[in-house]
Amino acid sequence: DRDEMASIQTQWAYVKGLGGNYREGSNLVESAINVRRRLELHQQEGISWSVSGEVYRYARRFEKAWAAYSVAEQIFHGQRSWPWLGLLFQEQAICLFQAAQDGVNLVPGRDAIDQAKRLITRSLDICRDQNIRSYPSALNRAGRIFGHDDCDAGLDYLEQGIGSASSLSDGWFWFANLIEYAELNYRAWLETRQQAYLDHIASRAVEIEQVMADYKFLDLQGRWNLLQGHLAVHDYLKLGDEGRLAVAMQHYEEGFAQIADGH
Repeated sequence: DRDEMASIQTQWAYVKGLGGNYREGSNLVESAINVRRRLELHQQEGISWSVSGEVYRYARRFEKAWAAYSVAEQIFHGQRSWPWLGLLFQEQAICLFQAAQDGVNLVPGRDAIDQAKRLITRSLDICRDQNIRSYPSALNRAGRIFGHDDCDAGLDYLEQGIGSASSLSDGWFWFANLIEYAELNYRAWLETRQQAYLDHIASRAVEIEQVMADYKFLDLQGRWNLLQGHLAVHDYLKLGDEGRLAVAMQHYEEGFAQIADGH
């Protein structure tokens, strides 16, 4: 069944992209796009274009990703598929944001970060009402985008994302939102030295440890260990307790190994 095969290829392409096999992922989803176009399965073709954009974004080929998202957007608009547009707008928003961080402006003549904020805001509105499964990811991306220049705004979105993902049993974004929340609080503390930001991290530590026990996402576990290492170093600088350096070293050894094991 060609339609079923195209569906499998699209999903497999996404997994390949997550694993860093970008060329294989691109080939798989290109095949799926061609099949769905010939069968005139318009919405399904749009879904494959969306996945194509994600694979290119993971490869940091932002221009190709943006072009793929644009085709998907045209198709979803034509189908009046608002739930899929809600997901696509957040993909476009994070693509704009990541490209800008790499010095690439995908919207010449316009402020890429401002455009990313507009897109993620539209995504939040749509996903809240019509695509609740994609709401935790939209909140995560809003936290990252708005947190770039406003830590408190970013923290508010990430805190909402933690609650939303937890209520939906979305393990990845529950864990990811927790880690992003902790890291952004740490950055805010470095910039302001306000104790409240460190208190926010401490208040979530037990929840993070519980999530780590249930979900084995090595890169997220590694980031948590690195953050714990940074905090232990700051404890040493404040208290002069050399035992905190040994604690920091242990966290760094575990954290870098975990990040190296997962893509």
